[in-house]
Amino acid sequence: MRTKMPLLLSILSIPVSLVIKAIAFYNGLLFDGMFLAVVITLNAIAIVLSNGSK
Repeated sequence: MRTKMPLLLSILSIPVSLVIKAIAFYNGLLFDGMFLAVVITLNAIAIVLSNGSK
């Protein structure tokens, strides 16, 4: 179960990031920095979890 967690997170992060990007696009370029920070954070968490499960 634990080994599937990073994969699940990375799959979930795709629609989440798309939604955030859509919101950011709708609200203008103001949220682009926040969007990048969220994506980088999600990717870092996924990498750490996938390395930890190996």
